[in-house]
Amino acid sequence: MFIQLWLVAVIACDLLWRRVPNGLVLIGFLGWFLATSDFTNVVFWLGALSAFLILLPFYMMKWMGAGDVKFGIVAGLWFGFSFDLCWVWIGGSLLAGLHSLLSYAVSALQRRVEVKGVLLSLGLHRWINAVDDQRDQMKLNFSLLRNEKSNIKRVVPYAAYMAIIAFILVIKN
Repeated sequence: MFIQLWLVAVIACDLLWRRVPNGLVLIGFLGWFLATSDFTNVVFWLGALSAFLILLPFYMMKWMGAGDVKFGIVAGLWFGFSFDLCWVWIGGSLLAGLHSLLSYAVSALQRRVEVKGVLLSLGLHRWINAVDDQRDQMKLNFSLLRNEKSNIKRVVPYAAYMAIIAFILVIKN
């Protein structure tokens, strides 16, 4: 039950604020520490080490944040060096890729103002309202998902997506 609550907290923090606080990572580690009775089992430590070695280069290239790496390390402890940990990385990467594609599509819809001028010049006035309606609806949907007044960078919440897959795996097992 603890791991599900911790994963939900990670998902919420990363989706809302695009960061995973150190305190939340520490809570996940302490939860694993209290739940595990065999600290000498190499499988857990190999999971954490593999997460560190695999995710660190992406952090160094500025493709992910430090919180994503730290979450990955703690997830490596929870899942150990296993196929489930691989699914957390693969599934999180697929969701992050989908997020990026959708973000790109929204940006393209917001740039449709240029299309409006082309439609006017071609005499296709009835399509202009459709373009405006799509852009306004997308702006409304995304402004509801995040606080427009904050300085949230346009980053992908990778830890949240890894946590979503981890949550599914925990529920499934």
